[in-house]
Formats: sequence, C-alpha cells, structure tokens
Amino acid sequence: MKKKITALAMTAMVLLGGCAQMQPTPEPKPAGKPSAAEAGDAEEKPSAPEETADIPSMTLPESVSVLNRTIFSALVRKNPDENLFYSPFSLSSALSAAMSGAKGETALQMGKVLGITDIEAFLDSYKAYCDSMPEDGAKLTTANALMLDQSYVRENGPVKEDFTKKLQDKMQAEIRELDFRNDLPSAKKEISDWVEKNTEGMIADYNSSADETTVLDLINAIYFFGEWQEKFTAEDTWNQTFHGKQKDVEVPMMHNHGLYLNYAEKADFRALELPYLESGIAMDLILPKEETGDADWEAVFAEENDILSALDESEKVKVEALALPKFEEDQSLTGLRDILVQAGMKDAFASDRADFTGIAPRLYISDVAHRAKIEVDEEGSRAAAVTEVMMALGAAAPEEDPLIFICDRPFLYVIREVRTNTVLFTGLMNQMQ
Repeated sequence: MKKKITALAMTAMVLLGGCAQMQPTPEPKPAGKPSAAEAGDAEEKPSAPEETADIPSMTLPESVSVLNRTIFSALVRKNPDENLFYSPFSLSSALSAAMSGAKGETALQMGKVLGITDIEAFLDSYKAYCDSMPEDGAKLTTANALMLDQSYVRENGPVKEDFTKKLQDKMQAEIRELDFRNDLPSAKKEISDWVEKNTEGMIADYNSSADETTVLDLINAIYFFGEWQEKFTAEDTWNQTFHGKQKDVEVPMMHNHGLYLNYAEKADFRALELPYLESGIAMDLILPKEETGDADWEAVFAEENDILSALDESEKVKVEALALPKFEEDQSLTGLRDILVQAGMKDAFASDRADFTGIAPRLYISDVAHRAKIEVDEEGSRAAAVTEVMMALGAAAPEEDPLIFICDRPFLYVIREVRTNTVLFTGLMNQMQ
C-alpha cells in the first residue's frame, strides 16, 4: 500500500474487493493565511486534554457507525434532495491511520469524532477484521499506502519509524516515495495507477487531490463485488416510474418474487435485507412508511431507531413482490473538512495547533477527499471508494398480508458485512436520472 507526503498531505482511499489490512501525527506551525476553518478558531486557546474514562471503548463496527452517522446527517442536511453514495469504512480507515500519529488534544478530538478511545486496540481490531474476512462468495478487498514526498524526506529525514511500522504491520501499508514538489504529474499518475489496481479497474481515472505542498499522502482503497443470493432476471426487468424528489422518471426496474428475506419495521421505516451469495454481506434497503412527504433519513441511523440492528434480530418472511431499480452512482464528496471540523475535529485541521508528532513535526491535515462508485444490476453489485486525507506542513413467521417492497420512490441502501454489522457503503437514492 502507498502513502504520500507533500507539505504534509495525507491521503486515504478505500475500495471493496479482497481484503488486505489497513492502518493508518504533527507539531503546529503557522502556514501563511489561516483557512476558513482555522480562522474560526484563531482566538481559541488549546484546551487541556479531557478525561476519556467516561467514553466507552468501541469496536470497529461501532466506530464506523459513529462516523457514518456524523457524515450522513451533515450531508443530508446540506443536500436534502441529492443522491448520496460513500464508504464510511473507507473514511474511518483513512482517518484512523492519521489518528495513529496524533497526540494530545488532537488525538482526543479525532477519537471523539471517530468513536476511538484506544487507537492501538482499534488498529488491532482492524487487522483482525481484515484477517477474518471470508474468502468465498463475494469479493471484498482493502489496500493501504503511504506516499512520502522525496524532497521532504531528504530535507527532514524519514517519518517516525513507529508510525510506519504500525501502518505496515496493522494495515499492510505499502510505502513509497514520490516527487510531489518537483514532478507532481508523475506522482499523481502513480497514485491513479495504484487506485485503479486496487479497485479492480473500477476507478480508473482517479485524480488525486495532492499538490506540490503535499508531504504525506495516506491512501486506502476498498473494492467489492457480490452476486445476489437470489438473482433477478432480464425478463423480469422493465421500465417503471421512479417517483423522485424532483420529478418522476421512467427507469429499468428489476423484479423478483416469492423470496424469504429478513424484514423489519420501526416507527417510520421498513427495511429488507438482500443478501449476496455465500458472503455474509448484504444490501439493506430502507423505505419510509409514508409514501408522500420528506422522510427523516437521519432517524434511520439514530441509536434509538437502529433499523439495521432490528434487521439482524428479525426472522425471514415471504416477500411476494420486490422491485429495485438498476442504477449506477459515481459520487465525489465535498465539504468533508468542514463537516469534520464542525463535528469537533478542529485541531487536526489547524496549522497552528495540530499535533501529529507521532508522524513528524509540523504536520496538519489540509483536506479530506472522497469518491465512491457503485453499479447495481440483475446479477449483483460492484462498488469501490477512495478517501484522501491530505497533510501539509504548518506551523418472523410470514405475515398474513402479502409483503410488497417496491423501491419506486426515494430509498436508502447500505452494503453491510452482516456478521459484524460493519457498514461498508451507504447510499441515498433521491432521484433517478
């Protein structure tokens, strides 16, 4: 796996498909004019480290769920009518890699947002999770890389050995040196090739957000391909109206019937678990009970209304009719830096306060980028995601009534490793093209 360092830029990418291991900090230094996020905190003094004894330690799946809830809520509030697709697992992997080099208040803030109180234990659980991924059925792989800027290494020496050792041992990270400062096109091309390789060609045109100031780039990639346990057929696919948030559109709708699937209901939602063949991985489909009006999508992931847990506790019921659109999504998330800052991860992005001295002096996270892609058809699903964390120098029994589950209006979908309740991808379909 690779990672790059340019003016302390960190990149993390995650893609699904055959599981490798992943793992993913700096002294403050003023770096010119502060960014908008930094300016808001310019007059604040670093607070003393807070006690963490009252913060329960979380498992890997729980930690991913914490971050997923934060990201999903912020994106839905910001763009309530738009489609979403991203990998919380990828984001968690990239940011936890960065956190493994964070110290002091920076580490505490990152831990609260990521749901991590013990980064060493988290990395151990991360490694164990990847090692335990099933080899049969669906293909699920992850890869990590650390890219270092050659000029930075020449002038400052290598990053902390403890940091690189953790990335290699716990996340199987590949470490390379690239020339971000003097030959940025070649460096970005090498990153793009790495992404293409580790996403099975699904993301073949990745444009890295690294620039000439990048000194460190953490990359995590995840790739997934799974065939449905009960496939749809082309003969049962026909055009049907999808009632989107903005307009009605005729789309190819896949149909199946007579299936026995896990089904659950909560106050405002109903959910169906659509398993992939011999993998322990499933796509959860969530529909609002009300067919009109705006759904409170944030409630789906609220702890008191955890419909995914309800699915795990449910029994199979007979589904008389299931309809799901064929679709593809290719989404690049923007504004992740602001979302994480507002969630409480402030110091990590502040050039004058960030403490990533577990990696090297004077590092801060300059930005976070993410791209995810999915294809859903009669055979199954294929998905991949990329996250870049760039760092720079700074200072039951069947029901009597037939169960009909028709996804012909806005619906939420989650690709989840059911065995551990680990959310790999999250999507919201508001409008079909």
